Amino acid sequence: TNYGQLIQPTISIKELKPRDSNNTLLTDKDILGKWVLLATSTSRCGKSCQKSLYEIRQISKATGKDQTRLRQVVLKSANSSDDSTLKKLLKDEYPLTTEWKMEKEKIRELGF
Repeated sequence: TNYGQLIQPTISIKELKPRDSNNTLLTDKDILGKWVLLATSTSRCGKSCQKSLYEIRQISKATGKDQTRLRQVVLKSANSSDDSTLKKLLKDEYPLTTEWKMEKEKIRELGF
């Protein structure tokens, strides 16, 4: 059973001000025409984080031909330290999932 939630009302990415792993500010153009599947991670990617990564990958696979319309994202706090476990998982097992960082307050506003 999936207990995911849709963020309603929708939020413009520029309100959230996420940055990618290269610290580049992302814009609406970066996700134009995409559905974004978010998983969140605390300071380290433990069992619940790894389960979330697996679930968003499975959701993406289940969409079949629409997979290209999805962005798989793990969301971390901007001030959290680098997580070697997460980096390894993204490289080895979840290469289609990207890491975004946001201010902790913005993550809380999303309800995570």
